[in-house]
Amino acid sequence: MADPQLEIMLELRGRRLTNLTSWSLNSAFFTSTDGFSFTVYDTDRKNLRGLELEPIEVILNGQSQGLGRIDVTTTGDNGSAVHCQGRDYIADIVECNIDPWVQFKEGMTVSDAIALACAPCGITGVISDDDVALRNIRTGKSIASTKAPKNFRAAKMDDYKPKPGEGIYEVCNRIVARQGATIQPAASRTQLVLAAPHYNQEPAYRIERTADGSHNTIISATATRDYSSFPTYTLFHGRQSRPGEPPTVISSTDIVTDGGVRVESSVVKPGKAGSKSSEGFDMEAFASAFSSEMFGILDGTIAEGRQRPDKVTSKPPKLYRLLYLDDKDARNLDQIYYGAKRAIAERLKDTLSYRVRIPGVIDSVSGAVWSVDTMVHVIDEICGIDETLWISERTLSFDPGSGATTELVCWRPESFQVE
Repeated sequence: MADPQLEIMLELRGRRLTNLTSWSLNSAFFTSTDGFSFTVYDTDRKNLRGLELEPIEVILNGQSQGLGRIDVTTTGDNGSAVHCQGRDYIADIVECNIDPWVQFKEGMTVSDAIALACAPCGITGVISDDDVALRNIRTGKSIASTKAPKNFRAAKMDDYKPKPGEGIYEVCNRIVARQGATIQPAASRTQLVLAAPHYNQEPAYRIERTADGSHNTIISATATRDYSSFPTYTLFHGRQSRPGEPPTVISSTDIVTDGGVRVESSVVKPGKAGSKSSEGFDMEAFASAFSSEMFGILDGTIAEGRQRPDKVTSKPPKLYRLLYLDDKDARNLDQIYYGAKRAIAERLKDTLSYRVRIPGVIDSVSGAVWSVDTMVHVIDEICGIDETLWISERTLSFDPGSGATTELVCWRPESFQVE
């Protein structure tokens, strides 16, 4: 393959850096900022001075990979090469504390609240994943979807004043997490994208490694299956504080994470009798539909239901693990549910983490640049995998000695379910 062409556009100076000797681009869906590093060479040292804090655009083979800022430079030897490190523009709101003037009023939309908090850093708009699919921009391909992503912008806020010294990103991320969303960069510095992992799409890539070596598109790969913290039963409680009133229990949520998973909720509000609701979410059905391997592991090895100390029904050696959390900040049943699912997802994703290193930064079949929030079909007989996985993290890199490579971290689709 031809070496990939990376360019760094210096936005204030209006010129491009093309003489790059090595570089690396990292992006992870659940990490607040994307990171980059590159070493640039120039015989005229004056062209390498004052790069710190310069806003840049990273362009790979003509496809934008993000907008950021140079944080750190390191100069050595004869001064003709400078190593630069930086992050995308979301780092601006990560490092900036929220202004104490900011207060979110009840009924304000999530998008308006975030735009208000981020305005000092130049971010004034919030869009949905349906408006700008970053995966299409980075891959250079239009990736087919079987279902439109959810729009989180119109969700309503409760009255809330951030705590002194909190970062803007910290506050905004807590708001969107209550809606089952994450904060992602957009194609413009003035906007943010609210999105959940997009599992309803066709695989954009395929990688394969056979035991006999007849087919191999992999340099190296490992599969880690970690069930050390997998909960078999999850119990959540939430409370709501109203002005002049003590905290009131608004919901109690039970989520069984073995076969026959369910959610049972009781809601208590001032002046109203308690009401009950239930919602199904069958983990055993999930396991059988998305991973026969997981189904085989869970089936018959874990205890069914909640094992109350006075009503124990399961006996060793079946595994029982209770995950109990008291969410004092949740304001309604949906927020309790999102919090419960996120806590479970943090543990469920570890049941299969596939880390793979492959040659090049572009898939040789589809021609797409490797990107996060996309799907890849993996056939790896060495690691025992034959299923479609979701790419949660990718690192594209180039070094004159080893050439271009891509490192991916992949999880089972739906295993990290926050929405």
